[in-house]
Amino acid sequence: MKKPIKVLYISPVAERRGAERVLYNLVKFHNRDVCEPFVFFLKDGPFVKEILKLGIPVYVYDAGRLRYIWKYLQAVHKIISFIKDKEIDIVHGNSSMGYIYGGLAALIAKRRRVWFQHTCSRKFDMIDKIATMIPSDYIIANSFYTASLQKRISPDRKNVIVIYPGIDLSEFNPDTAKGKEIRDMLDIKPAEKVVGIVGRIQRWKGHAFFIDAAYRIKKVMPNIKFLIVGDEMFNIETGYKNELLNMTKSLGLEDSIVFTGFHENVQDYIDAMDILVHASINPEPFGFVICEGMALKKTVIATDAGGPQEIITGPEIGYLYERGNSLKLAELIIKFLNDPEEMEKVGIMAEKHIHENFSVDKMVDKIENLYREMLENK
Repeated sequence: MKKPIKVLYISPVAERRGAERVLYNLVKFHNRDVCEPFVFFLKDGPFVKEILKLGIPVYVYDAGRLRYIWKYLQAVHKIISFIKDKEIDIVHGNSSMGYIYGGLAALIAKRRRVWFQHTCSRKFDMIDKIATMIPSDYIIANSFYTASLQKRISPDRKNVIVIYPGIDLSEFNPDTAKGKEIRDMLDIKPAEKVVGIVGRIQRWKGHAFFIDAAYRIKKVMPNIKFLIVGDEMFNIETGYKNELLNMTKSLGLEDSIVFTGFHENVQDYIDAMDILVHASINPEPFGFVICEGMALKKTVIATDAGGPQEIITGPEIGYLYERGNSLKLAELIIKFLNDPEEMEKVGIMAEKHIHENFSVDKMVDKIENLYREMLENK
């Protein structure tokens, strides 16, 4: 029997964001007969404890800022030592920043190298450029949209592949989610419809357009509640939430819009909704929350740019609208709330689509097969 492939994941972030959710699902669901994971963190934080709870070996080294070259070289040296000590086969950078450290270390240690590109700036971020300069066996993109931006950095590179992130379907299960408890807790009446948006509160996430759509809907459908699930995080755009609260007040929607704050049990809040809205005004690299809503059999209405176009591939499983167009968003919400039979059919097909294409098992299988290929071709 072959020994498991030893993979060292390099994480520059120790708080759970989108990229870290992918890493968490990957190390949690690896087949231990195939892959033995290790995680090297470049800073300490709450996400370290989450990985430790999975029984995964963890190493933490405070690498500081990338501009401090001596700290960078120290971190690379630490990773090289870890690679040799644990006899690592493959180094996997979780994001371009992770690969800037892990890629160079693996190159010096003569190990196979891969990194996961979770987002890529249309303006060619310097971090992405530096990571791309370090030779790699593969660059995994989380969508064809992200892959297209990555290829613009280095058009001649032939090793950019797409593997969609997967969600834990046992967590986002309509049979176990507790939407009714959330509705009761928020004092939402049984006859009231619920429309919600989920995610970190930032301008590009489109919350202002969601509120504007709510204002338009409320004029013709008074028996409705709107949930904004999420909060400002990581000291990004602090104060924007207050702007949204003031906007809500100025439109007379204080009794209709509920700011729930951040919650770990996001599946229960989505389950409490009739419609889940994705409103990002910039192209989304992927769109985790879209998959989560669809897995919970919800009607999902999302903007038509980036990853969402690859998830919602037809009107039988969800709906796309022009980003920034709150009037069109309001029209779609009204249309579908008035057609519950259509919503039910869409929800059933959406769940099937996610199970077939965006499960964590599918993601893990593809990445493990990639690891095998990398070692066979060395």
